[in-house]
Amino acid sequence: MGPGSRKVSAVLTMADYRGVYNAPDDALRVFAELDTFDMLCPAYDRPQTIADVRRWLRDAALTDVVVRPGHNGIEARGRRPR
Repeated sequence: MGPGSRKVSAVLTMADYRGVYNAPDDALRVFAELDTFDMLCPAYDRPQTIADVRRWLRDAALTDVVVRPGHNGIEARGRRPR
């Protein structure tokens, strides 16, 4: 792809991760397709709050829980109790 292809993708409202992530081209294409669909189909978007996600992890009885705003939404992690 040429140097202007990222600009064309932006104008067409298409995600483009070339040069952003170090991943194989086929993986970058899949990420772009999924994210483009997410951007253009808000009817299927179900945003959650940080409190909701914290509750899910608590209800799952996870420990060492961390929930915070992330790059593209909410990042969450926890551990199963031993």
